Amino acid sequence: MTDTALTSILKDDSNASLSKAAKVFAQSDLVPPIFRNDHASCFLAAQYAVQMGLPALTVMQAMYVPKRGAKVGFSAEFYLGRLIDKNLIVGTVSYEVFDLPGSDGLIQNRFPDIGVTATVIDRATGVEHSETITMRQAVAEGWAKPQQRRDGSGELPSKYQTMPEQMLKKRAVTWLIRNHYPNVMQGAAEVTELEDVQRVEEAREAEVVKQDIADAFTPASKRTKPAEEPEPAEPPPVPHGGIEDTTEGDILDWMAQDGVDARAVNQYLKDAYEALTPTQLSEAQGQELLELLQAGRFERRDTAD
Repeated sequence: MTDTALTSILKDDSNASLSKAAKVFAQSDLVPPIFRNDHASCFLAAQYAVQMGLPALTVMQAMYVPKRGAKVGFSAEFYLGRLIDKNLIVGTVSYEVFDLPGSDGLIQNRFPDIGVTATVIDRATGVEHSETITMRQAVAEGWAKPQQRRDGSGELPSKYQTMPEQMLKKRAVTWLIRNHYPNVMQGAAEVTELEDVQRVEEAREAEVVKQDIADAFTPASKRTKPAEEPEPAEPPPVPHGGIEDTTEGDILDWMAQDGVDARAVNQYLKDAYEALTPTQLSEAQGQELLELLQAGRFERRDTAD
C-alpha cells in the first residue's frame, strides 16, 4: 500500500477504514513490538489516535501497555506536550521542590523528605492551577517500593530513591492535568502510575508465594492460623411460648416497660402484631392475636385520666 493510500484511509475515521489501517500497522516494523502482528491492538490504538487528534503511529510509539491489565498509558512528558500543543496554558509548567516542615531529612533512611508542586497558568482564565505530591505520599501508597529483578536475583533500587525529584514531578504534573485538563488524557493513565501499581501487585503476589512456600515446609500444627471470626450474637429469646401463654398482665407490664399509657392497649397490640416476624409468631398465633385485637378483648383494662 502506498503512503498516499494509507494517508487517505487514516483521514476516514470509520471503523472499516481504521481496520484497514490497523492491518498495515500490524505488518510494519516501525510500530513497537507489542503491536506487531496484532491487528486488534493496532485497531484500538488507531481509534485512540482519532480521539486524541494525533497520527496513529505517533500514538502507538508513545503508548505504554502494561504486562497485566487493559489500561494503557502515556508518559507525563507526552501529556504535558499535548497540553502545550492544545494551547491550553501560558508557557509551560513550573515546579517547586521543597523540604517538608519538621523533616529529619530522610524517610526510612532512604528517601528524601521532600515535596514537589507543579503549577500552570490557564490561558483562557489566567488562573493558576497547581498540584502537590510529597515523598511521604509516595512511600505510604507503595509507589516507592523497590522492583524485583526479572531473574529473581534481588531488588532494583526504587527510582524514588535514585531520582526522587524527577519522579515526584511526573506525579505532580500528571495529577494537575488529570484534575484540571482531563480531556488531554482521554481516560488513560500515566506510565509511572501503571508501573507503580504493577510493582505493588507483584510485591504482594511475591509475599503470597513466599508464605505458600513456607507453609509447604511447616507442619500444619505450627502454621499461623487466620483469626477466627466471632460467632454471631444470638437474638434475645422471645418471651413465652406463644399467644396461649400471654396474659393481660404480661401485655400491660410490657407496655409499662416501654413507657406506654395503659389506655393505648389496642394500639400497642396492633403495633406489636405488625412488628412480629414469622419466626416469633406462627400464622395461627398471629391470627388469634389479631382476632383478640379486633374484638376489643383488652378494652376492659383501659383506665381513665
